[in-house]
Amino acid sequence: MKGVVQLIELESGSDNNNQQLSSKNNFSLITERPLGYSLEEFINRIHRGGFGVLEAIQLVQNLITIIKCVHSRGVLHQNLEPKTIMIEWDSKQISIDKAELVLINFSHAYIKSNKSDPMIQSTGKCWYNAPQANVESLKYSSTIDATSICAIVLWLLTNIEPLHDHGNLPHQRENVMDILDSKITKATRIASM
Repeated sequence: MKGVVQLIELESGSDNNNQQLSSKNNFSLITERPLGYSLEEFINRIHRGGFGVLEAIQLVQNLITIIKCVHSRGVLHQNLEPKTIMIEWDSKQISIDKAELVLINFSHAYIKSNKSDPMIQSTGKCWYNAPQANVESLKYSSTIDATSICAIVLWLLTNIEPLHDHGNLPHQRENVMDILDSKITKATRIASM
């Protein structure tokens, strides 16, 4: 699947082949290392200052296409964040909408199946804790990935980590609206020229 890290096939002598799926066993999965940088490293080291509105939208459209494909296969990533998205992009050669994105780290993923027991997933902290992740009926919902994409857009535009701060949603935090207003005003001016 394009845009998703590829699993390296197990050798016939692998310990994974000899274990039954249960919560007591630890499986080792080895994946390829995609080219480029994590989106976080890319923003912090290569493309300082974040993206403009159009660039952020183009990049996120690419991400949404990948997520829709992953969801169509019955998999929910559940931990989208700048560290789990790899980007390869040469800004001098191609437009950001042609950047290669690859999703990595499916340790929080939920795999929909006809079996009664869901696949065991990691319980570690996520970069952005989507509010619906704490609601039992929504715990394994595709809306968690969609909400995480919104958090990534906010981060791309403001370079501020989307935290729930003193009861405020990430976009309600101090300075966030000012940064967004400034970027939208600039994008509107450019579009009207």
